[in-house]
Amino acid sequence: TNEIEQISSIPKEIIRTYKTKGKLTLFSIYKGIPFAHTTSVLGVNFKNASISVSTNKYQIIAARFQKTIFILKEDSTYSFRAHIKEIDDKRKIFILDNIEKIKRSTPKRNFIRVQPKEDVSVILHYKDTSYKTKLYDISIRGICVIAPKIEITPGKLINICFKIKD
Repeated sequence: TNEIEQISSIPKEIIRTYKTKGKLTLFSIYKGIPFAHTTSVLGVNFKNASISVSTNKYQIIAARFQKTIFILKEDSTYSFRAHIKEIDDKRKIFILDNIEKIKRSTPKRNFIRVQPKEDVSVILHYKDTSYKTKLYDISIRGICVIAPKIEITPGKLINICFKIKD
């Protein structure tokens, strides 16, 4: 391992996946529809703390509206959140930076979830701060929103405000 690799902010699991030619799954959401794409890391730029990955046309469409993408690693308790720095439409490649490791919680889906047909804005109020988010899905016992990084401990009560059209 060289010095640049050691001081790079790219998570070591991503570097290991690149070196072993392992597979990752890109996950994004566009208008309530989840898109997943199996990929591999094509290249690593330690200086810019970025990676290049192959993608598909659906991920590219979603990336035009949502510059955050999730990278999932199979059989893992964690995933990664990354910023889409560049999109190469012709070669179907993303350059991702600001890659951070996040804990993946176990899905708890005891009730049917419904995704809205149109975008629904949701305002989360937590600890005297309001966050503008988008509704991903809703059930009788909870909602899932697409949000910027918010430090909320699972199980904490938050206030939400949203309006669904008739």
